[in-house]
Amino acid sequence: RVKVEDQLFEKGKVYTYKLNVTDILENPMEIQEVEIKPWDEVEGADEDLVEFIPAEKKAIDPGLPSGLKWAQGNLGTEEETEPGLYYMWGEIEGHEKGSGYEFTTANYEAKELNLITTNLTLAQDAANVRLGGDWRMPTKAEFEELYNNTDVTWVANFNGTGVSGRKFVNRSDDSKYIFMPVAGYYNGSSLDSWGSYGDYWSSTFNNASRAWYFGFGSSRQDMDSYSRYYGFAVRGVCQ
Repeated sequence: RVKVEDQLFEKGKVYTYKLNVTDILENPMEIQEVEIKPWDEVEGADEDLVEFIPAEKKAIDPGLPSGLKWAQGNLGTEEETEPGLYYMWGEIEGHEKGSGYEFTTANYEAKELNLITTNLTLAQDAANVRLGGDWRMPTKAEFEELYNNTDVTWVANFNGTGVSGRKFVNRSDDSKYIFMPVAGYYNGSSLDSWGSYGDYWSSTFNNASRAWYFGFGSSRQDMDSYSRYYGFAVRGVCQ
């Protein structure tokens, strides 16, 4: 039995979940039939429960002075190596890779996101809107806390997946870490720097046309400001 957390199933939509299932000898097992029922109608539902928590909502403790926890994956992901959704700064509806959405000044202004003149509120915070609870986007200072208080390395082939990115490891417990893949960014409908750079929005305002983001590649990582209509990845944090 696998429980999917907080999923509202809508008629006519298709939902896909990745399950790695092995037997006691660690041999792959074939799933031949799947039955979906409301959890409270499943006999013995809470016995030997395996609860599925998507990477976007799985809290990891990287051992920071503030005690802040970071999500294992980007918004819109089930696995930590996936790029997830791309957002303009202040936008609460994300866009999938290859969706064809135009990340432009015109679309930014059409949503009146250009009227934001302060740090994002929770109503403007993509992580809080999508995940609820005390989840939210990290601030500029919280990104800095992450990379200044963890052991940071560039990983060219994370766990044999072929995905590159930066790994932020808890200095007291190296089994706890955050991996950020190089998801690139969108300008218009063009995905740039895919596989070579990662760009992640913070919730921190800079000026009328720019906001702070965390950017990195194989040889650099830093905070910088960029045009707010660009499509960047988003990672959630919580207490």
